[in-house]
Amino acid sequence: MASNTSRNIKLGIFVTLGALLFMLAAYLIGNDQNLFQDTFRLKTKFRNVNGLQTGNNVRFSGIHVGTVKDIDMINDTTVVVDMVIERRIQEFIKTNAVANIGSDGLVGSRVLNIVPGAGDAPMVQSGDFIEGYAKLGTEQMMSTLGTTSENISLLTSQLIQITENINAGKGTLGMLIADTTLAGDFRKTIANLRETSERVSASMASINTMASRFDDKDGLAYAILKDTAIAESFRTTMKNLEESGTHIREVSTSLNAISSKLESEEGALDYLTSNQELVDQLKQILDNVEHGTQKFDENMDALRENFLFRRYFRKLEKEEEKQ
Repeated sequence: MASNTSRNIKLGIFVTLGALLFMLAAYLIGNDQNLFQDTFRLKTKFRNVNGLQTGNNVRFSGIHVGTVKDIDMINDTTVVVDMVIERRIQEFIKTNAVANIGSDGLVGSRVLNIVPGAGDAPMVQSGDFIEGYAKLGTEQMMSTLGTTSENISLLTSQLIQITENINAGKGTLGMLIADTTLAGDFRKTIANLRETSERVSASMASINTMASRFDDKDGLAYAILKDTAIAESFRTTMKNLEESGTHIREVSTSLNAISSKLESEEGALDYLTSNQELVDQLKQILDNVEHGTQKFDENMDALRENFLFRRYFRKLEKEEEKQ
C-alpha cells in the first residue's frame, strides 16, 4: 500500500513537471518565433510605437523576417525597439534602411516594416541602429480629418458669403460685375490700350527701319556719319560757306554805304541821282542782295540746328574759343 502511494506521488510530480516544461516551451516558442534559427539583432528608435508589442512580426520588403524582441522606454520622447532578424536576410539590409510601424490588415495587429533605403550603403551589423519613422496612427488620422473637415466647412461658408456679396454688387469685384457703366468704361480703356500698343509697335517698326538705314553703306546717312573722308569734305564746305556769308555781309555793308552816297547831292557821282530809273535799279539790286544775305543766314542757322550737323558746328565753336 505504501509502495503504491509513493509511486502515485512520483507519477504526479513527473506529470506536473512535464506540464510545466511544455507550458514553458510553448511560451518561449510563442514569444520568439526564431528560436531555432540563426539570427542577429537590430534596433530602432521611435517617439511613439502606436501599440507595437513584443512578439509582433518584423517584415522586410513585405517578407516576414523576424519578431520584435523587446521594447524599452528610454525617456518621454524616445522608445527603443529591439528586433530579432533571420541571419539570411542580413546581407540585404543596409544601414540606410528605414523602419516604420504598420498594421496587419485594416484592424490587425501591429507590424514593424523595414524599408530599403535609396542609394548604396554598407550592410548592417548585429546591434546596429536604423532610422525609425512613425506614421500617423488611426486616432491621429481621424483627428486630422476632423480638423480638415471643420476647415472645409468654414471655407465653404466664407465662399458662400463672398458669392452672395458679389451677386449683391458689394465690394470692388461685385461693383465691376454689376455696374454696366463701369464695365463699358473698362472695355473702352482696354480698347485704347490696345490701340496705343499698336501705334507704339508701328512707331518702333519705323524707328527700326530708319536705324537700319544708317547701316546701309550706300546711303547718305552712313556716308555722313561713318565715312571720314566725306565728313572732312563736308566740314570744309561748311567752313567755306560760312566764310562766304561773312564776305557777302561785308559787300552788303559796302553797297549800303555806296547807296547812301548816291542819294546824297554831294560828291562826284551826283549826276547819277538825276537818273531816277538808274537809282531805282540800284535800290532793287541792293534789296535783292540784302534779301539773299538774310536767306543765307537763315539757312546757316537751320544747318546749325539740324541733328546731322549740330555736333560739327559745336565742335567748330569750341575750336574757335580755344584759339
